[in-house]
Amino acid sequence: ADKKTFIPSAKNDEVLKKDIKLELKNISSNKLKIIIESIKICPDWHSGKGGKAWMFIDEIIINEK
Repeated sequence: ADKKTFIPSAKNDEVLKKDIKLELKNISSNKLKIIIESIKICPDWHSGKGGKAWMFIDEIIINEK
């Protein structure tokens, strides 16, 4: 399977917008599985340190050629 991994910058408390493009060629499928893993607990430098980490996904756009 095709895969892209992104590691966030250390000590970044800002809202991050990331556009990710992945070209899949010669694939025939009616399903797409996206796995997003959080850091689970806010690190010590974060204002919410020790609390649950949150991740918000705004949009997923799939263009079929």
